[in-house]
Amino acid sequence: YSLLHGEAVAIGACVSAEVGGIFGVSNKKIINTHYDIFSKYGLPVCVPSEISPKDIINAIRLDKHFLGKLPRMGMIENIGSLWSDNEVFAIPVDYPILIKAIEKNKIWNQKK
Repeated sequence: YSLLHGEAVAIGACVSAEVGGIFGVSNKKIINTHYDIFSKYGLPVCVPSEISPKDIINAIRLDKHFLGKLPRMGMIENIGSLWSDNEVFAIPVDYPILIKAIEKNKIWNQKK
């Protein structure tokens, strides 16, 4: 893929915000703030159409955030504040939730 590391991080942060929204941790304002701030600085915020959720899942299995059988993600409770479960900040995310978050991310521009 032609994404630079920082571009992938910006997109990943937006997907992570969508995951937080699905979990009920991140509200719409927090989710939209992710998209708005990264967009303001000219970074991409949506997963490119040629990258499928399956591609992302295959790649994330090689990432340092993948522990055990599921990827783990931080979820933003407030800007500058991660949500935790008993002081655990890296929350396991089931694949159907991750796929749903990626799909929501891919259509974000259409929702505006």
